[in-house]
Amino acid sequence: MTGFGRTIGSTISAGAAALLLVAAPGATMAQEAQADADGWSFEAAMYAFVPEIRGNVTVNGRTASARMNIDDLLQSIELGAMGHFEARYEKLALFLDGSYGKFSQETEGSPVDLEVELEQVTVEAGAAYQIASIPLCKGRRMTVEPLTGLRYWYFDTDYHFDRLPDSGDDADWVDWFAGARTTIELADRLAFRFRADTGGFGIGSSADESWTLTALLSYRVMERMSLMGGYRMIDVERKSGDNGLDLQFRGPGIAATLHF
Repeated sequence: MTGFGRTIGSTISAGAAALLLVAAPGATMAQEAQADADGWSFEAAMYAFVPEIRGNVTVNGRTASARMNIDDLLQSIELGAMGHFEARYEKLALFLDGSYGKFSQETEGSPVDLEVELEQVTVEAGAAYQIASIPLCKGRRMTVEPLTGLRYWYFDTDYHFDRLPDSGDDADWVDWFAGARTTIELADRLAFRFRADTGGFGIGSSADESWTLTALLSYRVMERMSLMGGYRMIDVERKSGDNGLDLQFRGPGIAATLHF
């Protein structure tokens, strides 16, 4: 594969990673809080997920291997912002998640020098409903919540050549996803959280197949704040004409959540 192909593959995979930061962790990272007198409670979170990437990316019929470690991803990012908001009323939770990322990567080689710039936006909206609250030892509990929602993706890619006209392309699609999350209270302030979901299903222009697994430890550092850390795995496959991707992301994540 030429330097041109490697740059396209690694830069697009970096952008896809930024989008997938927000694909599920916001809902998983929700920390249950005591409801207000009217039954409502709210949470706002800032979070990050920095993965290794394995797979391939196809652009205009040309397939490039996409292999990036955490250092590669951090070096290519120019700007990023991620956040999550959740409102809960008794057993029902409604969540909204957003992410923005801008990446760039340069390469020198045959046939021309190239700079690739990528911007992306993703927005996730969904709902979860608690169907079980199982008693454990010492008054602790385990909750189970099925969830579902829609996830919007947008990519804008620009190619800057040293001796050729610039070019670019953009793409967007919406995925439906469904899954479940569970919380297990381990101690007074410590909880284990797990989420799994699958989506896309090749409906319209959506991804052909995708799934995520997230495992987290959550610690309530004070009444209105929790810190979380854990590990995620994401797999996504999508093909549209001569373009497509087949990628797996895996790595650590952290979050800070405010409860009110």
